[in-house]
Amino acid sequence: MFKNFKVSFFLAHKSIRRGNIGTVILTVTIMSLIFVNLIFLPSIVSGIGESMNVMIIDYTYSNIVIEPKEDNRYINNVDSIQKKINSLPGVVGTSARYMTGAT
Repeated sequence: MFKNFKVSFFLAHKSIRRGNIGTVILTVTIMSLIFVNLIFLPSIVSGIGESMNVMIIDYTYSNIVIEPKEDNRYINNVDSIQKKINSLPGVVGTSARYMTGAT
């Protein structure tokens, strides 16, 4: 197996020495651009998409959470509170949710 690597490196070395330096530089540049395209650009695009979602929620729409008082475990009379909130102008909808796990 080591002999195969030795032959491979020898052939690569001879090819680089005999070949045009411009071709080697172009090949390395293209390989670098491919690496950047495969690794970094999807991360950047994903980050931009995530930050746009956060900004839309923060500035255009919003998520408002109403929690019970400190000494209570839940909010009493949720239906009437939802009706009051839904009657406000600009409110599209509300939903009641449990914040603790149920067994």
